[in-house]
Amino acid sequence: MRNAALTNVAPTGSISMMFDVASGVEPAFALAYHKKGILNGRYSLQYFNKYLEVELKERGLFKPATVDHIVEKGTLQDLKEIPADVKRVYVTSMDISAEDHIRMQAAFQKHTDNSISKTINFPNTATKEDMLRGYILAWQLKCKGCTVYRDKSREFQILNLNESKKQTSKADGQAVSMRAETMLEAKKCPACGEELQMKEGCKSCPACGWGVCEA
Repeated sequence: MRNAALTNVAPTGSISMMFDVASGVEPAFALAYHKKGILNGRYSLQYFNKYLEVELKERGLFKPATVDHIVEKGTLQDLKEIPADVKRVYVTSMDISAEDHIRMQAAFQKHTDNSISKTINFPNTATKEDMLRGYILAWQLKCKGCTVYRDKSREFQILNLNESKKQTSKADGQAVSMRAETMLEAKKCPACGEELQMKEGCKSCPACGWGVCEA
């Protein structure tokens, strides 16, 4: 079979989040987070893992301090009061190593014709050498593609932990909002000058890949 694909893992972003279903082969980004850039960048979605909420309530662990920590950090791995068996189940994309992300993608790639849509999450402390090793491992494991992302490497990040809200002042938030509104009215790409196109609720450039929601 050439130039064709029989099997595929279709990626979904905002749609899966709105209906609270899996977005593909990704682990949960965080147990609590918010997503920016919805509907031309005008809205955001708030999320708290409903299964975790039920689990904590059944075990008598759904306490204000615990919930506040999860909402702020997005993880429960550093909470001493959480049992080990719960921690083993509720693991997020930032709790596992980039190598584990790549091996997860490679496992699905063995049985899928198309390349796998998945993000290899690196922590903010990752170096260029870490990225290089990630790409090489993906190639060695026969992945057909590899998308890496270092946390907070962009000023405007689609998925965010709630702690970022505390680090951003109201004035900064208004400035970003005003800048997004201005860019949404633009017709030409500021990076290469080509015509912008509206795609998946956000203006982007088909020539260079620049997008309003990612700028």
